[in-house]
Amino acid sequence: MIDESREDSTVVDYRRRMDITRPLAVVAPTLDADVLYRLLRAEEVAFTAGQLQRLIPERSVDGVRRTLERLSRQGVVNAVHVGHAITYRLNSDHLAVPGLRLLAAQPAELVDRMARQLDTWPVQPLYASIFGSWARSQTTETSDVDLLVILPTAAADEVEAFVRDLEDRVHAWTGNDARVLLLDQEQVRDESLRPVLQNAQRDGIRVAGDEHWLRRALRRAAAQS
Repeated sequence: MIDESREDSTVVDYRRRMDITRPLAVVAPTLDADVLYRLLRAEEVAFTAGQLQRLIPERSVDGVRRTLERLSRQGVVNAVHVGHAITYRLNSDHLAVPGLRLLAAQPAELVDRMARQLDTWPVQPLYASIFGSWARSQTTETSDVDLLVILPTAAADEVEAFVRDLEDRVHAWTGNDARVLLLDQEQVRDESLRPVLQNAQRDGIRVAGDEHWLRRALRRAAAQS
């Protein structure tokens, strides 16, 4: 149940939530964010406007080209004529690039921070992963951050405060609501949870524990059913 203070903070924070598929959108909610993010993910690669647009299919080639031209005028992107074409590559020497790299690294930083928080729990997870839309890179700025945590024993009372603290911290870090699905290893056998656990095993981004634990546990549960 969400208390009034938390609900109020959610309303206030609505406009600064994170879209993990567009981490630069937190400061540039335009095509610039999409173009720069793709260039940052392949810093040594030169793209034509058409090649880059294929990585951002919801945008037009003309829009991508205009953005690249403007960014090249600002010096963040290097433009090179190759025959009749122009290729564009991130200018790694530009003063803004270290800051852009930090923004692009927000998803990885989130995983690291969550792992450090889980390390403080009195009962250590056998397995923990981000699952759902964040793991599939299908988020919007309103998507919840779903975290599966599997403990070796039924220890919900021992970690209740830690779960709430982690959810609050993730909300503070991203602006998005966080939801922890807390289970013990015996609950992995529950057939009603099988679809969720299979999705987490297939798409999940490991945060803590043995990355192969859930796969083995589901295999054993299927063999025993």
